Amino acid sequence: MSLIKNIIRKIKQKAIDPIIGELNKITKHQFCLAISIGFLCGIFPIPGTTLFVCFLVRLIIPINLIIAQSINIIVTPLNLLLVPFFFGIGSWLIPFESAIKIEEVIERFKKDFLGALIDCRLNVLQAIGAWLLLAPIFLLFSYFLTFLLLWFIKPKY
Repeated sequence: MSLIKNIIRKIKQKAIDPIIGELNKITKHQFCLAISIGFLCGIFPIPGTTLFVCFLVRLIIPINLIIAQSINIIVTPLNLLLVPFFFGIGSWLIPFESAIKIEEVIERFKKDFLGALIDCRLNVLQAIGAWLLLAPIFLLFSYFLTFLLLWFIKPKY
């Protein structure tokens, strides 16, 4: 039994305590910004690239990468649900003559993901454009929602 307690103590000492220590060093603004950026990058319209996008944003905006990447991973199901939305909005906001219809794009992605990225590059650019146009709205909304939730949960933070 003491072996299990010793293992748990070591895990807490080496893994959990450093993370909690880092969280105690950041302000409420930094915490909310990291969550918002993690959410925003997590819904980037190309699945599988969100971690890289989050890292690139981290190079521009100084945020806590642990929090941002954690939220990024948590919103993966939402990302998969929003991909058709971004492709549809992108084709509506940024129309290209040679772009493929959204229904055909979805079918191609189901069959061959990488091949569809290459074949549907204009549609992918439209989706990224829609994400870039909607990013400030999503960022502000998620920041203020996080700020309000944090204020209600822990007002003295």
